Amino acid sequence: MAGTLGNCAKCEQPIYGRALTHRDLNFHPPCLACAECQTTLDGIKFYMIDEERYCPGCYTTLFAKTCASCGEKIVGVRAMEHRGNSYHYDCFLCLDCKAPIGKKEFIIKEGEFICIDCYYDHHAKTCNKCNEVIQMEGVTYRGDAYHKECFVCNDCNQPLASQKFYVLDDRYICCNCHLDNYAKTCAVCNDKITDKILTFNDCHYHQGCLVCSQCENSLAGKSFYQRGENMYVCVDCGSSS
Repeated sequence: MAGTLGNCAKCEQPIYGRALTHRDLNFHPPCLACAECQTTLDGIKFYMIDEERYCPGCYTTLFAKTCASCGEKIVGVRAMEHRGNSYHYDCFLCLDCKAPIGKKEFIIKEGEFICIDCYYDHHAKTCNKCNEVIQMEGVTYRGDAYHKECFVCNDCNQPLASQKFYVLDDRYICCNCHLDNYAKTCAVCNDKITDKILTFNDCHYHQGCLVCSQCENSLAGKSFYQRGENMYVCVDCGSSS
């Protein structure tokens, strides 16, 4: 059509004079408007959401995320996301040094963000064995912290993390070394004792081996009589014999 710039993409009427173009479509200036408030978008920045156009004010009200730190809307600036929360880039800060964390590693301690450098400098535990900072996962025993590779059997140096072990004179001993080097031998069955041990007259017994020689009931925690080497009778059997 002579003298026109084609038809408006919104009202489909011919455009005479000035037109606004967006995504290869022409509009009358009043027709290129905010989908919410209908304000013309002529000469202002606007946002596209699901193929609809919104002025900055309506976009902020309807769609802009709220910073979990300052409570203000995040519009036109870099944002950070963490566990479903949004932050202004300058609000997502290290608790200690107050610098933006950005893409750096960080630790969450009691709900606060601490950059990895400050965590190592001010918060990380020190290994009770080597006295170096524990940067990765460690082991804690009786209030003391250790690197996993430092928490080992004092005899064979095998790691003890997540394993049963024995404490002998403040030394940590794995089950194998305890069995080979420290476990007592039962005076009845001659096997090593690895669980609860009973001792009488410098002899050691499994709980199931120290029994009355007549009724075979356990003598653990009971009074009994001795009737020869490693032969014992409970009070009831001893009184009736």
